[in-house]
Amino acid sequence: MIRTLSSLLAAVLGAALLGGCADHGMDTPGSEAVIYAEQHRFDLSPKGKDASAMKTKMSELVAQFDADAARFVLHHAPAWERQAKQLRQSLLADGLNPGRITLVEDTRLDTPISLRVALWKTQTSECPAHSLKQPYPRLGCAVDANRVTHTRHPDSQAKGGL
Repeated sequence: MIRTLSSLLAAVLGAALLGGCADHGMDTPGSEAVIYAEQHRFDLSPKGKDASAMKTKMSELVAQFDADAARFVLHHAPAWERQAKQLRQSLLADGLNPGRITLVEDTRLDTPISLRVALWKTQTSECPAHSLKQPYPRLGCAVDANRVTHTRHPDSQAKGGL
């Protein structure tokens, strides 16, 4: 009887082990994303102290970036504070959010005015194609990739700051 019971137990355990095996390991669900800071620097050397000549150039530079995602920092030499404020007002008149433009006095500049643009970018992994003949690899990959790509402020998802 003990021998029958142990044979039965061995058969049940063997069936459970064989039934639990899969043809492949479970892939990690979701997707991975890299969130990185992108920074640009534009040094402006105007002729004279007239800021009107720089307004057009500044507007052209700012138009290259997503105004809702980028942060604009206008560094200026101490003697150029008035012109920097005029440039900031010009950018505000162009429709930039006042919270996205900062003025910073900088005594270490090589040029009188320097525009720094900082924004966060995301890069997601490629999601494999789905086949009806096999289980979906990396379940939820496309949903996660779209969610991360369309995050308005990816910097809220990253550790650290600019």
